[in-house]
Amino acid sequence: MMMKQKFIRHIRFGILLSSVLSLSACGFTPVHAPGLGSSLNGGPGIGLSDFHITIPPRGEIRDEQAAFYVLQNLRDRMGVDGSRFELSIDPEIRRLGIGVRSDDVETRFDMRIRLNYRISDPENGDILDRGDVTAVASFGASLDPYGRTAAEESAVRQVSSEAADRLIVRVAGFLANYDPQDP
Repeated sequence: MMMKQKFIRHIRFGILLSSVLSLSACGFTPVHAPGLGSSLNGGPGIGLSDFHITIPPRGEIRDEQAAFYVLQNLRDRMGVDGSRFELSIDPEIRRLGIGVRSDDVETRFDMRIRLNYRISDPENGDILDRGDVTAVASFGASLDPYGRTAAEESAVRQVSSEAADRLIVRVAGFLANYDPQDP
């Protein structure tokens, strides 16, 4: 029995080792590591930590909450205040009723967020990339006002996190194709 367990452990180690070696052989590099990006194409090392993130103030409280959560998620994943690029984000969040009871009371909602973003060079202000990402989270509204508020807050957090992840993918795509010599 003991010999069988050792054999299985060796097999698992061999599979793990071969998968790690195959990832390194295919050119896999983690997107969150500093000093990557264009360095793969022969340029200077650029990573997600090279971005300074700004979000303009918004008027509505829900937009302010979403902006806070998006900024918090981006800083957790990308680092804090780089200086190579400026990433400006303008979040717009909406709550849409999608489920209605027979007495015409909404019971299910979609929380939708749209992040308009712009990547620019802080030295000269040139816009290097722009676009938007969207995300949706659904939540059920209970008859209890506190339960509804908690569900809505949870949906704002969830949709903000999803939008931040989608934005990171876009930023990583920008980094993969960025060439500082290209005008």
